[in-house]
Amino acid sequence: MRYAGFAICVALVLLAATTAAAAAAAAPAIGDVRLAGGPSPRQGQVQVQVDGQWVDAVCQTDNGDDNSLGPQVVCRQLGFTGGAQFFFPKNAALPAGNATVLTGALVCNGSEASLADCEFSAAEGDYIPNCTDTDNEAFFLGVVCAGAVQIEELRLAGGPSPSEGRVELLLANSTQWGTLCGTWTADGDPAVAQVVCRQLGYEPSQALSRGGGIFGSGGLPAAAAMNPGCNGEEEALEDCSLMLLSGNDTCHAAAFGVSCNGSQAITGVRLAGGPSEKAGRLEVKLLGNDSWHGVCASSWPDDFAPIARLVCRSLGFYGGATRGLGWYGTDLQPGIADLVCGPEATDLNGCSFAAAESRQCAPETTVGVACEGSADIQELRLANGTTEREGRVEIRLNGSEWWTIGNSLEAAAAATVVCRQLGYGGGAVRGGAPYGIGPVLLNDAAGSQFEVPASKVEALSCRGTETNLNECSWMLARSAYLDLLSVACEGAQTISDVRLTNNGTAGGADGRLEVQMGGKWGTVCGFTAWFDEGAAAAACTQLGFPGPARIVNGTAYTSDASLPILIAHVACGTAANQTSLNACSFDWNDPPMPTCEHADDVGLVCTKESNQ
Repeated sequence: MRYAGFAICVALVLLAATTAAAAAAAAPAIGDVRLAGGPSPRQGQVQVQVDGQWVDAVCQTDNGDDNSLGPQVVCRQLGFTGGAQFFFPKNAALPAGNATVLTGALVCNGSEASLADCEFSAAEGDYIPNCTDTDNEAFFLGVVCAGAVQIEELRLAGGPSPSEGRVELLLANSTQWGTLCGTWTADGDPAVAQVVCRQLGYEPSQALSRGGGIFGSGGLPAAAAMNPGCNGEEEALEDCSLMLLSGNDTCHAAAFGVSCNGSQAITGVRLAGGPSEKAGRLEVKLLGNDSWHGVCASSWPDDFAPIARLVCRSLGFYGGATRGLGWYGTDLQPGIADLVCGPEATDLNGCSFAAAESRQCAPETTVGVACEGSADIQELRLANGTTEREGRVEIRLNGSEWWTIGNSLEAAAAATVVCRQLGYGGGAVRGGAPYGIGPVLLNDAAGSQFEVPASKVEALSCRGTETNLNECSWMLARSAYLDLLSVACEGAQTISDVRLTNNGTAGGADGRLEVQMGGKWGTVCGFTAWFDEGAAAAACTQLGFPGPARIVNGTAYTSDASLPILIAHVACGTAANQTSLNACSFDWNDPPMPTCEHADDVGLVCTKESNQ
């Protein structure tokens, strides 16, 4: 059985033998709706009337946008509340013969009275005969409405206290207790935890989810599954859109648990495998298990940075940055995943989490934490620049050779930190590897050598307030980078001069923007994009026009078409005090970018006086 999380791309199995062309002529006329084959009228496979015939709704998993609002409309049309989707694989119940599957998107905004009010679109030629196309595995669409699961009694079991444990249900007209199955992800878990704790008489704001079988399975059959089907405001769990399961079902995503009034599920926290007690692989010890386990965090390191600061604070240290993708080693199996910590949390027991084994976490996804005072990076330099204030950022780790850092769209704050650590002001990114890609040589299949960067670090994420890069988050580089983090600090005159040219004449307040670099003049790519308002203000201010600046198409000014396009992606942000393009981030256009043409040259209209 499959639960929510798939895209709600809907197709209609037309029972009448039609041709694809005829079916594409008009959108189907959707009439009544019903839920078939389920344990109650509130749960089952979606069937709709199309042109007077009952047909099955089928979902494809490989395309379409996720839309959880369609099930709400289905339930409203049936006179119920709530609404969540689930899927189960196609089977022999699909019609045979010349039946055609008409694929298309059913898009609802959630306020419609019926599915007929939703928008249905079908692309011409987008048909799958008999639902047998192996490249488009189809799934029946099911919907469960609120009240499908009638609960007689609710309890927590397997935890260290009465307020913490595995959620177990006694369904109406049953004498057998069963477990509540969790979801594959943690997205809906906190809302369900709030409802469970409220129903048990606890303050819902203190509720924390404990997914992935943290408190074991209890050996009970699965009674119901989260879809997720709560919004967190329900008074009782049966008011949620939970899916009723048969006695033969098992929890594919493991039993769901909650903590309602303080948690002791994590009995120990430490940082191991790092250069000091202030940095290392984040490890936890769980209740009833004397072994240490890693923490799974496969997302980008900046997403985990607030939790890293919480860990450091709970250990008595300051700061807190992430070291992702097994930075401090991969020899420990993860124990927990899906950490979500609120602002009131004082340690990891105040966070929601799940057992890592239910999330398919590999050892290389274990996360590391570096608190203030750690020193992964021992030396920093700018290499291969024309002055000491600019160049390719290189770092020396603990006893390592010099390494480079992969560039990223979020590198502007890191550039500021690099310059601050080196004793300079400012800090702007120079993209396009203008200072080379490093000294590492590899051989290709033909035996010729080519250069690749010795990247050790990627996803470098700084807030911009740090004093050195050790306070920033990053993760182990997964591949070599051809675009390396390069930085120009205050005082670096990468752009030696700027001008506006109009019909070949320079010196006015408007014209095509041209820059001089290395003694060569050229244009700036980015009229339609890649040149922000801050950059326009900086260029005009550098030219002696501090008033409002307007970006225009440089082709409006007849100028020398033989000049090369020197830079692109110029960005100063919203800073109003930039007085030069040298303070902005930009990319070298060498080798030339295929999307940069003279038709997109930047032009500016500057003004002398401010409107203030």
